[in-house]
Amino acid sequence: MFEWQQLIDEANSLFRERVGFLLYFQPKYIKDMEFLFHSNQFDYPVFMDVSGTINRLNRFPRLMEYQCFLLDRNNKVLMVGNPVLNHKIWALYKLHITGESTEQTILTTIETDKMVHDFGTIPKNSSTHAVFTVTNSGNRPLVIFHVSASCGCTNVDWERHPIEPEKTTAIRVEMNPDDVGYFNKTLEVYCNIQESSFKLTITGSAYD
Repeated sequence: MFEWQQLIDEANSLFRERVGFLLYFQPKYIKDMEFLFHSNQFDYPVFMDVSGTINRLNRFPRLMEYQCFLLDRNNKVLMVGNPVLNHKIWALYKLHITGESTEQTILTTIETDKMVHDFGTIPKNSSTHAVFTVTNSGNRPLVIFHVSASCGCTNVDWERHPIEPEKTTAIRVEMNPDDVGYFNKTLEVYCNIQESSFKLTITGSAYD
């Protein structure tokens, strides 16, 4: 569910909430599904099909656990496949949605003011901040879908809305080292560039 939340956030940013998601579940135990939503902080509306109506109407195979469809506004199936499990399928979905002939039309390029930030020597369990400035150097809006930190002592904040060409955005990092000694942490920034992501690094040394 965490991956689906990321994909929904990305679609809302790219397509300005013009794309809707209909999520149907046929759980054996609803409480288990509720726990799954809560533990993954998934807050998008879903439909619990406790009577199996969707399967009966569509005559899905019994052994098929799940399926994903891209529908047009008239509910015609355009594509079938899970965009969360396969990046190429998601890329094809985006091409259908935009009506463009190549994925290059939704990609942009970026420049950063730095790739590495050195905190120097800081106290253990203290909160220290850094800012990376990212510039959209392409001709399409830049959308940062997700930033993954390599450890739990790092918190990251970034703008969730598209960044227009030639505009800048800030990726703010809060470091709270929970151990003494040298640290070297990586941030993986996922966005709509050719490489799909780029890496930022924070370094330093913590003392007691």
